[in-house]
Amino acid sequence: MEKIIETNNLSKKFGGVSALSNVNFQVEKNEIRCVIGPNGAGKSTLFKALFGLIKLDSGTVVVKGKEISNFEPSARVRLGLGMTFQTIRAYNNLSVRENIEIASGFSIGNHSDEKNELLKELIELFDFSINSNFPSKNLAHHHLQWLEILMIIHTGADVLLLDEPTAGLSEKETGMTADAVKSCKKHGLTIIVVEHDLKFIKQIAEKITVMHQGGVFYEGDLQSTLNNVEVKNIYLGY
Repeated sequence: MEKIIETNNLSKKFGGVSALSNVNFQVEKNEIRCVIGPNGAGKSTLFKALFGLIKLDSGTVVVKGKEISNFEPSARVRLGLGMTFQTIRAYNNLSVRENIEIASGFSIGNHSDEKNELLKELIELFDFSINSNFPSKNLAHHHLQWLEILMIIHTGADVLLLDEPTAGLSEKETGMTADAVKSCKKHGLTIIVVEHDLKFIKQIAEKITVMHQGGVFYEGDLQSTLNNVEVKNIYLGY
């Protein structure tokens, strides 16, 4: 299988505290990967490193065979990376339609038929009008979460980094988000998810990376990860 993302010995310290320590992380094209671990394990820092939001102390990031460690986030977007954040980044003073238009402005060329079909599926799933002049600041929390996913797909992204995409969602909304992730995979995208919600993870995960104290502690499929005694001790708490 084709590697879509590969990191080599990523390390980053903040004030002497090691947030990432020699992280080697590989994701294959069209995979759904979940990254889990206790608070402070390095999950969000890994995402920031992949998206170019922090300067690494050492190590390299390779996306689609291209070494991008010194690329700015905007250059990574042009390469097909898209990231959602724990703090939603939609423009609250703009309408839904205007947010989508801004995201589309980052896209290189026209969307493929496959990408257009995916967007159509997600809009129907979310019961969402992207042409709405409704102010984003008045959207419910779950619609804001979904708007951000739609926005990064409109940038042309085919590698999605989703940071806590179900935070604050109901069980029904979480299930709809899981359906959206699976639709993205069906249409050829690669999805990497940082998540705490184990029920959500069970719905989507093909492979799980467990982080602990800034490093990769364990990797495996869903069942082997949940059955691993050490993973249970550090993450699952039993």
